[in-house]
Amino acid sequence: MRIVILTQPLAGNYGGLLQAWAMRTVLTQMGHNVTTLNHKRKPNLWPPLWKLPLSLAKRIVLKIIGNKRPFFLEREMWRISQLQMQRISRQIDVHIPNTVLYNFDQLNEADFDAIVVGSDQVWRQLWCRSRVEDYFLRFARDWNVRRVAYAASFGLDKPDFDNATVARCGELLKLFDAVSVREDSAVDICRNLMGCDAKHVLDPTMLFNADDYRSLIAEMRAHNTGDSTNHPDGDYVFCYFLDTDDNKQAVAKAVAQGKPLYVGNFCIPGTEAVPKPTIDEWLDAIDSSSFVATDSFHGSVFSIIFRRQFVVVGNPRRGNARMESLLRMFGLEGRMISSPSEIGTLKPIDWNAVAARIGTLQAEARAFLQQSLS
Repeated sequence: MRIVILTQPLAGNYGGLLQAWAMRTVLTQMGHNVTTLNHKRKPNLWPPLWKLPLSLAKRIVLKIIGNKRPFFLEREMWRISQLQMQRISRQIDVHIPNTVLYNFDQLNEADFDAIVVGSDQVWRQLWCRSRVEDYFLRFARDWNVRRVAYAASFGLDKPDFDNATVARCGELLKLFDAVSVREDSAVDICRNLMGCDAKHVLDPTMLFNADDYRSLIAEMRAHNTGDSTNHPDGDYVFCYFLDTDDNKQAVAKAVAQGKPLYVGNFCIPGTEAVPKPTIDEWLDAIDSSSFVATDSFHGSVFSIIFRRQFVVVGNPRRGNARMESLLRMFGLEGRMISSPSEIGTLKPIDWNAVAARIGTLQAEARAFLQQSLS
């Protein structure tokens, strides 16, 4: 079957990239011909038109008084971001082949037999902006194709779009042949707000095990698309916070108890001296650590996959519902903390029980995909 995957843009988010790799890989292993869409927007190289005159006037004044900020700030930020992303971009090209899409009008019904939406926060307005209905396949409303949502996520315990949009998306969701979601709260959203049944399934990254990802690390290095790791030798704590603050730093130091800290997103905004870690560097840093401190959903996922003791500090802005659902799935609710004082209450994880649960859920998820696409 010719399948197109509609997911979030392939950018610098490690979890987003690895779920795209996993989704493509599992469908390819099932014998399908898979195309991953990389939905991009053209870069904003100028301020918005409505504020352009005032912005340019302000920049002229700043330049006259000797301010060193680049006059064409948007272009400079874009240039730096491209430099920071160079190594990851090469990995995306090799390991997550994709078709760049700027507009859904570029798609043709005759080119596909099925569309798989997911995973990640494809149903969150914050990330989709005005396009959220297209992630419910508004553009394909009249197409004769199979429609499947796999581990789609709202990110929150309720949609972040208005009631009228919820109603429109609900009507589009009723056209799907099969719907699965990543969070247990999303099951309730689909049923109670959209009138559609949905199955709770694993994030696609969890359809593979630690050895699969170790093979991916080796494959990336064999293709010369990744560099050797630069994490500390010996016992260290992997620290991966998407949004850092004093409390999270205190948590990391309390966990480390004097051990070295490896910061897993060491790209400094506004500088080009330090590129973002490559995908294999990021994965290997988790695998080689003794403990992980994170506020990231996929930071937690890969701690579980690699069997690393970990703590999650809540991140309401990015959505705690997804964290809470993941931890409940494996009886690990105690791993979410809010302050360093809670670290002493943590109990060791029973990895055998977690592995048994993962095995059951993997079988259910793969059966869902097989049945949905048969």
